[in-house]
Amino acid sequence: MDSLQSGDPRRIGPYRLQARLGAGGMGQVFLALSPGGGRKVAVKLIRPDYARNPQFRERFALEVQAARRVGGFHTAQVIDADPDAEAPWMVTAYISGPSLQDLVHGGTPLIPQAVRELGAGLAEGLGAIHACGLVHRDLKPGNVIMADDGPRIIDFGIAQVGNASALTVTGAPIGTYAFMSPEQVRGEDVGPGSDVFSLGCVLAFAASGHGPFDAPNIPAIVRRILEEPPRLDGLADPLHELIAACLAKEPAHRPEIAEILRRTGPSPHTRTEPGAAPEPTEPLAPQESRKSGVRRGPGRRAILLGGVAAAAVAVPAVVFWPRDKKDPGQQSGSGKAPEKAGPKRPTAGELNGKVPVVGAAYSPDGGTIAASSYRDTPDDGSGDKGDSGCIQLWDTATRRLSTLTLGESDFLPNAVAFSPNGKTLAVGSAGSDSVTLWNMATGRVQATLKREWDFDDDSWSWTNALAFSPDGKTLAVSGQDYNTGGEGQIRLWDLSGRRPVGTALDGRHEGAFFHVAFSPDGRSIAASGESGVRLWDRSNHRVTALRDSVTYTNAVAFSPDSKTLASCDGYNYEASANTDPGGIWLWDATTGRTTTLTEEIVYSVAFRPDGKSLASAGKDGLKVWNVATGRASVLDDSAHYWLALSPDGTTLATTSKRDSPEIQLWNLA
Repeated sequence: MDSLQSGDPRRIGPYRLQARLGAGGMGQVFLALSPGGGRKVAVKLIRPDYARNPQFRERFALEVQAARRVGGFHTAQVIDADPDAEAPWMVTAYISGPSLQDLVHGGTPLIPQAVRELGAGLAEGLGAIHACGLVHRDLKPGNVIMADDGPRIIDFGIAQVGNASALTVTGAPIGTYAFMSPEQVRGEDVGPGSDVFSLGCVLAFAASGHGPFDAPNIPAIVRRILEEPPRLDGLADPLHELIAACLAKEPAHRPEIAEILRRTGPSPHTRTEPGAAPEPTEPLAPQESRKSGVRRGPGRRAILLGGVAAAAVAVPAVVFWPRDKKDPGQQSGSGKAPEKAGPKRPTAGELNGKVPVVGAAYSPDGGTIAASSYRDTPDDGSGDKGDSGCIQLWDTATRRLSTLTLGESDFLPNAVAFSPNGKTLAVGSAGSDSVTLWNMATGRVQATLKREWDFDDDSWSWTNALAFSPDGKTLAVSGQDYNTGGEGQIRLWDLSGRRPVGTALDGRHEGAFFHVAFSPDGRSIAASGESGVRLWDRSNHRVTALRDSVTYTNAVAFSPDSKTLASCDGYNYEASANTDPGGIWLWDATTGRTTTLTEEIVYSVAFRPDGKSLASAGKDGLKVWNVATGRASVLDDSAHYWLALSPDGTTLATTSKRDSPEIQLWNLA
């Protein structure tokens, strides 16, 4: 966005111009304010030389009609237009954010998962355009705006009705050569397949940082498009296979939009052994999925990115998982250890990483597992506290692994949390003085929160846990200061202003906080640590000590209705000793009554979505508890050190091996 220049108008129609948003060969786009409430809008003003061309005026009028035909979901809503003005103009809703061109500028590609989601979003947008009988004809990175709710396709200035003849300027086909189809380069009539070719070019650019037919000059670009295979170096399947198919020289050999959507969304699949490719299946209707014993997954994550005037194309998708018909044997006894079940193979397979995993979280849609990972190296006096760490990301549909890292020796991720919309991943480190917020669409850091504690000396502070509020506006950061023997505090951050809120919460708690959680209704914050459990009322920050523990309280979890808080106690990673008391405690928020489920050493707990059962990982195994009866089902009787529950409650991610890069998946359905 640039300031207005001396020759720019200050008003177009009733709209007051504020800044320049961008320029193209045919006109200028301005940021403006609406005449009433001062709402931000985007105004496209056509250049005078084109305005004098009757053919171009006709085309501009068609652009306005085209944008209105596709509708506000896939384009920025057309608010106003005057194709007959001396200088024709059009006003659309303003959508803030960069173009894909700007985002990838400098050759930094998107991560594969983001490219796949981008492809799904753009394919749905093109499908909507084609359904209106239109062909866009100029899909390129500069015409893809990365909005908060998904990629949007803009600039219908050269869109044409499917059976219309191609319009040209000075005898050349309209479009951008590096992203044109062979038939468009030759000046032939084009159909939806031409947009599919351009989509392949855009995805190749997003995945590699360069176009598949880039060359120093237009003749060389044209020759490559017409005669040479695309440059797709470094792209792995399934992206390579899909993009190559889109870039077939003949339109008939390119996939249909429906096929692209099937291959880019979280495709229907069955669970297989680790590393095996999922087998595609025909999607079931929601009613069928419930009857046939498979689960309907949540919607695909919207891509977090932003734009000027666009077509929203976030794609809902359906994921199907087979249910394991075998139920673990029920073991009885509130407060009693269930019978040994014997070591078991993870029922849903394993994820094999490259760096030891210390904890993990599912994205809200269940499509990604993010694992905080680093190799802990004993301090030998050299000041080296460990190897540089990373965030390992697994696509739960394909089991493919990608990583996020700062490339710094003190980046030792110790905590991860997804925002409620899945667009942001918060990462806390054991070795740095900040929390990083990662854009999940681009794989880049979008913000860094400098940790501000009330410690006497926070030169080496440690983030133990992170939690987003249900509305996504607040981030709770649980930290401790190792220079003062492990003093713990919780700091709340306003994410809109990226600033800390009030003073740090300590809850009259001695020692570190290990875990923090917001109640689903957003009214309370709970934390567990060396001195038990603390509960804060968010309206007044009044704190209640629910439990003053004689041992570590490792984790807390709220039931989905916010009426019950579970906590788990005990610290003993060694198999040879069991001297510390442990347990799972349930607190009724209405009556204040406490229920003890077990006195085992438990490290992590999570409620399933129905609120009737609770998963636990501990020294005596991986279990699922019936909250009402206190009975437990044993999944595995070997020690498990942490767990993450999928949002639909059907899969547990955990590990039974310390300092291992492996994540085990257990089917609860």
